[in-house]
Amino acid sequence: MATILIIEDDQQLRNMLQEMLAEEEHKVLTAQEGQEGLSLFPAHTIDLVVTDILMPGKEGLETIRELQSEHPSTKIIAYSGGQNERYPGVLNIAKKLGAALTLTKPFSHGDLLQAVRTTLGESVTSS
Repeated sequence: MATILIIEDDQQLRNMLQEMLAEEEHKVLTAQEGQEGLSLFPAHTIDLVVTDILMPGKEGLETIRELQSEHPSTKIIAYSGGQNERYPGVLNIAKKLGAALTLTKPFSHGDLLQAVRTTLGESVTSS
């Protein structure tokens, strides 16, 4: 299976996403914000990054931009609950910067697994 990096500042959500993906037999790494996530690349071959957009420290859009520059073969799924007047179109911006897929929080277990399978190019099987 794939090595997936989750970048999420909310510990409870980060742990839940880690468990969901580990149940699918992926190797899962986690980080609280973008800079911490990027620092994992020298020691790991990461196939997919699943990142929140709105978080303290290095936020998601900046992280996506840097990933595209330094690790262009790494696939990215971006998500956010910030689809409001304060941050209009943030997921569209993430796609323009290089995210393969985007999700709006809250998303279901099935939505995440489908996005991961699609982005990794895996055939869809029931889980």
